[in-house]
Amino acid sequence: MVARTAASIWRLRVAYIALLCLVVAIVSRLYVLQVSDQQRLRSWGEQISVRKEVVPAFRGSITDRNGRPLAMSTPGMSLAVDPSKAPPAGEWLSLVAEEAGVDMTRLAARLEKAEGRRFMYIRRNMTPEHASRVMDLGVPGVTASREARRFYPAGEAAAHVVGFTDVDDRGREGLELAFDDFMSPKQGSRWVLVDRPQKAVRYLPGGESEAFGHDIQLTLDLDMQYATYKALKAAAIKTRNSAGSAVVIDARTGEVLAAASFPSFNPNEISTRTPERTRPRFVADLFEPGSAIKPFTIALALEQGKLGLNEVIQTPKLYKVGRKTISGPRDYGELDPAGIIKNSSTVGTAKVALRLEPGDLADRLRMAGFSQDVGLSLPAEAAGRLPSPKRWSEIEQATLAYGYGLNTNVLQLARAYTVFANDGEMRSIQLVRGLPPADPVRVFQPGIAPEVLAMMGLVTEQGGTATQAKIPGYSSAGKTGTAIKAGVGGYSEEARRYDASFTGLFPASNPRLIVSVVMHDPKGDQFYGGNTAAPAFADITREAARILNIRPDQVDGLVAKVVKP
Repeated sequence: MVARTAASIWRLRVAYIALLCLVVAIVSRLYVLQVSDQQRLRSWGEQISVRKEVVPAFRGSITDRNGRPLAMSTPGMSLAVDPSKAPPAGEWLSLVAEEAGVDMTRLAARLEKAEGRRFMYIRRNMTPEHASRVMDLGVPGVTASREARRFYPAGEAAAHVVGFTDVDDRGREGLELAFDDFMSPKQGSRWVLVDRPQKAVRYLPGGESEAFGHDIQLTLDLDMQYATYKALKAAAIKTRNSAGSAVVIDARTGEVLAAASFPSFNPNEISTRTPERTRPRFVADLFEPGSAIKPFTIALALEQGKLGLNEVIQTPKLYKVGRKTISGPRDYGELDPAGIIKNSSTVGTAKVALRLEPGDLADRLRMAGFSQDVGLSLPAEAAGRLPSPKRWSEIEQATLAYGYGLNTNVLQLARAYTVFANDGEMRSIQLVRGLPPADPVRVFQPGIAPEVLAMMGLVTEQGGTATQAKIPGYSSAGKTGTAIKAGVGGYSEEARRYDASFTGLFPASNPRLIVSVVMHDPKGDQFYGGNTAAPAFADITREAARILNIRPDQVDGLVAKVVKP
């Protein structure tokens, strides 16, 4: 009995000790979980159930003067894969490649190189509908994330003005690049609690607020942009030009209503973004304007009293200046200033230029904006050059007077022609609304420019060099330019490479628009400005009259009297 009692006491003590050890173990474990290892365990738990989610903010949009979109951000998706979770390459790879629209061979090669990594993009900037078809395949490791997708509604018509962004939504060309910081958004973030299948349960406090990019509004009129690009493209194809540009500006305000280049590209299609196509030629391509400079020469001579309005000048086919000989298409005989402009007499213009003081014409052309940036903030703009020799030879004076020895771009040329629409004052160019315009610059004294404008009105009439620029019911004025392109050996008629242009004011009685068109390297016999660029001018102004509701000002060849506001 005593022995049994001792055994019971011993077993009871062992049970107490075991229970005590269990309590100590539990308390120790609780201490570890709640105190010493709390941060690590909390972090581990949050990694499983809490995710940091990016809140996308859209890039600022670009619109035309009427608020119609030229560049906008839309919801997009990106597809990615975790190579460590993806099944071995097989049928799933071809299915994903087909639905994602990517090359399966390249995707397989990229997946092989990504072995050991936890993330690899399959494709970015997809539409949500497109991405959902891939996700419906249910391939392990394949995920989709939201991001902004840039879209350009005007396509190739406005591509050179607007530009485009890269896959990371950063500006790469045009205004997208020039105003990249201004339009760029700031992405936000938020914490989200997810369940085991990684679906959101609820959003948690914290994170950063998103900030949308700023919008910009242009002076462009989308209808005018379409019409200008259409006319330019048709003319370039017809005359087999290698390239061309056309711009339309408001003659009174200097606002750019349209600016197009050919060849163009579709900013929505990466495959079309080649350097040859993405070049904004209306500000980037320089050319010698040729006879388009002749109105400035005549205007300066009239202002300085070196030429009379009714003075007659002999204009033979050949005219010797020093050791050089200047030649014209034919002997025009006696021409007054209006006749020199109408017939584009190179000899007559050279004779007038030699009456001027050396360097005077170059200084006046500089005042008219030649060799000066047009100030549109487009990254590819080239300012051009004007000669400034210390000593001017007679041949340099003469050739500058008919547009050789300097170069310009088509928008710069159009800006210079605003002097003839505003009684001698040059207007600054505007493309982005909200930016303060520069003050007008007086280039010629009042009364001179209207006289020259009347002379340029004869260029589009019967016997002028640009009759194809005329449209029924409207007066127009302007000047053709056909310049031989300089090659390795200098200027050569045999090379048959030209820059052909026409810059005009419409309507001539009260100019609303200035349209400048240039064609580079027209092929065949149609290489003059009058039969390559002038028809495009007519097509553009015909559409402009309809779009802008410009009333006819000419009936039976007579120009209606218009009272300017």
